[in-house]
Amino acid sequence: MIEQNPNADANEQVLEAHKYPAWLLGVAGVIVVASIYSLFLTPKYYPAASLLGKAEKADEAQQVQQAVDLLHQAVAKVPDSKKIRLELAYEDFKLPSQEAHEDAMAALDGITMSPDEWARMSTVMPAEYQSQFKETEDK
Repeated sequence: MIEQNPNADANEQVLEAHKYPAWLLGVAGVIVVASIYSLFLTPKYYPAASLLGKAEKADEAQQVQQAVDLLHQAVAKVPDSKKIRLELAYEDFKLPSQEAHEDAMAALDGITMSPDEWARMSTVMPAEYQSQFKETEDK
């Protein structure tokens, strides 16, 4: 049963059903587009993140070569990931071979490290490679 509200103002304007302000529809549209975009990126980044996690566990277990192998797989999936490339270089520098050190330098190619990243990297990087880096000014 529907009754008339005795307190209702006869001049009160009521919004029509399903009519929303344009700004609200715009915001909802942006959220939908961002969600769809992230769904397309997930298949690319999820496996790489999983491999990075496994590599970190291998490193904790002192299995450096296994960590390097996992990081190579991860960088193959997302070659532009700074975090993965830094981890790969860090692990490669832990290995004693010249080939691993050259691989580490290749992973660092084009990367600008923060002071914290440099401090961590320099703990495992041989001195002859450290001289190839220079400090830059923040922009």
